[in-house]
Amino acid sequence: MKLPVKFIERIQNQFGDESEKFINALSQKPSLSIRYNPNKKIEIDLKNKVPWTEFGYYLDERPTFTLDPLLHAGVYYVQDASSMFIEEALRQSVDLTKDLKILDLCAAPGGKTTSIASLITENSLIIANDVNRKRAEILKENLIKWGQNNIWVTSNETKSFTRIKNYFDIIILDAPCSGEGMFRKDDNAIEEWSENNVLFCANRQKEIIQDVWDSLKSDGILIYSTCTFSSLENEENVNWIFENFDCKSSDLDISKFEGIKEIYHKNIYGYYFYPHKVNGEGFFISIIKKNETIVSSSKQNNNKKLYKTFVAINKNIKNLVDNSIELNNNDILIDKDNIIILLNKLYLTDFYYLNNLLYFRSIGVECFEIFGNKIKQMHSLSTYKNINIDNTNSIELDLNDALKYLKKEDLKIDFNNFKQGINLITYLGFGLGWLNIIGERANNIYPKDWKIKMNINNVL
Repeated sequence: MKLPVKFIERIQNQFGDESEKFINALSQKPSLSIRYNPNKKIEIDLKNKVPWTEFGYYLDERPTFTLDPLLHAGVYYVQDASSMFIEEALRQSVDLTKDLKILDLCAAPGGKTTSIASLITENSLIIANDVNRKRAEILKENLIKWGQNNIWVTSNETKSFTRIKNYFDIIILDAPCSGEGMFRKDDNAIEEWSENNVLFCANRQKEIIQDVWDSLKSDGILIYSTCTFSSLENEENVNWIFENFDCKSSDLDISKFEGIKEIYHKNIYGYYFYPHKVNGEGFFISIIKKNETIVSSSKQNNNKKLYKTFVAINKNIKNLVDNSIELNNNDILIDKDNIIILLNKLYLTDFYYLNNLLYFRSIGVECFEIFGNKIKQMHSLSTYKNINIDNTNSIELDLNDALKYLKKEDLKIDFNNFKQGINLITYLGFGLGWLNIIGERANNIYPKDWKIKMNINNVL
């Protein structure tokens, strides 16, 4: 690994006698960890637990994740261990028993969103945003696989949030940064690094904070994080927040965790994850609490109903809907242009309000599409955590056939053994998608943009 000279010089000044250990750590094998989905429980025999999360585990070797159907079913998510610390930060700084409105501002590809989703109440709401449309599509895909109905995906510039006032209890800002913490995982991060880029990122981070600050509730929490070691992007920017906004810094109890470095800089707290100190990649996090002030909320005065509540048009459709989903107390099905979407009714008014201000890529769980007096299951339903598999026609596949299904290849099975029409494809009991059996053949209706593209013949 050839590191930029200017980066090495800064690290030597920053770390002094420890700089050699730090630089040597960047040439070591990156850490590898996964985080399980508590809503899709599976028996696991992993021993090496990530200490600051309930659901994370280290792996000794990197498997070919693409060839594990459980990943495609949303049973787990591949995420760096350091980033999983967001869970501990939330537990210490927020009452997670309350129903919360959360903005994950730079959310793609979905690691922190899925981590937060595993902690919050059923009646909480996450707006997961990414300005880049392609990245937002990847975010949407990963969140569909995770299988919750209280995560909505948007794709907006941060300036769009200036129109929303005093709304979010929590804002997660995993800020776009110079990426120094990813050097040993991503060669491109090294090639793109420069002092000018560090300065550009630091200024951009300030702009983002300024754009979203007013949308944070009085007494709300901003969790600011980066994957870089630059003080300019980290503690100096957090200090800038304190100089420009009415807020205070929250410290965390890290006494149970070895290697995390607490810094106290001009009355603010920050926490560094250095690769020579912790089993994880480079990471920085700081918790900022907005002081309680009298702030007017945005008027939610445009509550014109966009969509009607779903009403089954015949008995067959009603039976299919009733049998497919285990509805919670506040669940509601709405009809959006013949797409039946599962939402929490407590946030229906919020959607009507936010829909005028933000560009939505998805809300809730798209469950069915109506064609006249016929109905078709949507892919999102297949991975939804509360799909009623026992009342759904399903086909359990072994590993080989599950991979063929995910690659959209023909399955060599006797379809006469299964019911005609739509069947749920499962692997180890978890939904992967739908298959439409027509006579002695079947149509694989797994989303074509999601299919496995690598050659799997050598592993089957």
